[in-house]
Amino acid sequence: MTPRPPLRIPRPEDLAMPLRDLIRGVQQAARIPIALVQTVVSHLPNPVRDTLSQIGQRAELVYKDSLTIWRPSASEITQATTFLIEGKPSDLAATGRVVAWALEVALTHQDNTPTFFISETLLTLALDEALTKSAADAEPSAHGAAAMFAIVSDGLGPSPEEFPTQKMTPERIAQLRIAAFAATLFLLAKRSTYLDDEIRILSYAITITELIADDIHAAANHVDGTTQIATLLRHHAEMI
Repeated sequence: MTPRPPLRIPRPEDLAMPLRDLIRGVQQAARIPIALVQTVVSHLPNPVRDTLSQIGQRAELVYKDSLTIWRPSASEITQATTFLIEGKPSDLAATGRVVAWALEVALTHQDNTPTFFISETLLTLALDEALTKSAADAEPSAHGAAAMFAIVSDGLGPSPEEFPTQKMTPERIAQLRIAAFAATLFLLAKRSTYLDDEIRILSYAITITELIADDIHAAANHVDGTTQIATLLRHHAEMI
């Protein structure tokens, strides 16, 4: 019998602890070696860099409130992710349902957010058109950026540039942009087979998005907005 090679114990610097594992450790009062968390902590927004519990508390509020809203199945979330990452449809109807749900949860947790009519049909058509135009070999984050801009421009109704109304003010567009980023970030994060875990992943995506809202607005208004947003999505999806 061939002897089994000795078990290799990875060095702390070789490990990348996801934010959700880090939060679990904080919530359970676990003692986590600083070397394991340094990569994630160093990229957190300054106000919460030393208070991880704040992220956990805010995410927990999102999680609890989201349980009162209709939610898709874990398989539907996986289908929507496939559509976004690969840039080709697996189930368009499921994609519309999942994105509409994520948007509704994200918008619920914005302060003073007016009522938005979220249409699964319009969302699905907007996403389909955006990803059809996107290069097939583009990175998932690039598909995500294209999807985010499509949601903001066409996902809830006529383009505000073509049909300006008092209802779609710059403030409302900004609120929808944040919700769209959170929904897209959620779909780009590593998937789970359990629905409860998926809801918590969404809660982390929404919480992170709220904390980097200024960066998202600056990136979206940049001359190369799609690339800037794609970079933010890629970086923070890897953290989750």
